[in-house]
Amino acid sequence: MTYYNEEMNEEQKTCSHCGAKMVAYKHKLNYGMAQSLKKLYALGGSAHLNALELNYNQRCNFQKIRYWGLVFKSNQESGVWVISSYGKMFVEGKVSAPSHAWSYRGEPIEKEDSEITHIYFSELTPVNNAKVDKELAVYKKRGDYADDSEPHG
Repeated sequence: MTYYNEEMNEEQKTCSHCGAKMVAYKHKLNYGMAQSLKKLYALGGSAHLNALELNYNQRCNFQKIRYWGLVFKSNQESGVWVISSYGKMFVEGKVSAPSHAWSYRGEPIEKEDSEITHIYFSELTPVNNAKVDKELAVYKKRGDYADDSEPHG
């Protein structure tokens, strides 16, 4: 199936027939996401989102952690998230994860991106450098995602 073709308005990144957005979004694994993952890990690897006691930004962005394959929703209980074995190994510092992930219509996708590097969990913790701390804590806003989006296909 081709998602991007000549029938799509390239400037607006929408389908000319139905108006649906046809773009992929790039997400950065950041400090807030790492702290959320650590809280899930500390609660035994499975918990209701409310039990994590996340701040507003962490709660709004928690579901994005699944784009890296670090967590998944429980099939048995609504609102319950489970850390994957890869997520456990990431928190424990045994494996690295891509610095960025791509999504299309709320689902993770594979996309060639030469700017993506691999990072370890320990690299997503605060350090004494204020500039680095600020960069790690940044969350994108709606306009940022629109600016960084690319046609999918």
